[in-house]
Amino acid sequence: MLGEVSKGRLIGAFIIKGQLRRPKYIRVENTRYSHAFFFCCSTADPYVKVSMVMNGKVAKKKKTSVVKKNNNPVFNEAFSFTIPPSCLDRVSLMVSVLANPRLGSSKKRIGRAIVGPYMYSTGAGLSHWKDMLASPKSAVAQWHALI
Repeated sequence: MLGEVSKGRLIGAFIIKGQLRRPKYIRVENTRYSHAFFFCCSTADPYVKVSMVMNGKVAKKKKTSVVKKNNNPVFNEAFSFTIPPSCLDRVSLMVSVLANPRLGSSKKRIGRAIVGPYMYSTGAGLSHWKDMLASPKSAVAQWHALI
């Protein structure tokens, strides 16, 4: 739309592993952030934070290392979150792109994408979640617009 500034987009591969009646884990890997504008990344050092949200509260969070002076960084880091199968309908993953400004101010959230079941996500996030559940042990990658 005219006048709208893009916050960029993020691709992440999610893999669900495990068997029924055993704890499953979700692995997040090969996260890449693409930003079409220089408005924030040219003056900041970006990183990605992945939060596992259960029942509306952050249960665990992990973050990548900072990629310095890169407008389209690739974060080749993998994170695993253990989730009991009975909790899969109450868990979502919030993937946030943040930046450490080089000018001394505090960190800034550039945007985020939420991947999870219907209660927590819609559109691409919900579609990605369903695809991941339908393809256990396979990496399911999808681009997400940051909000």
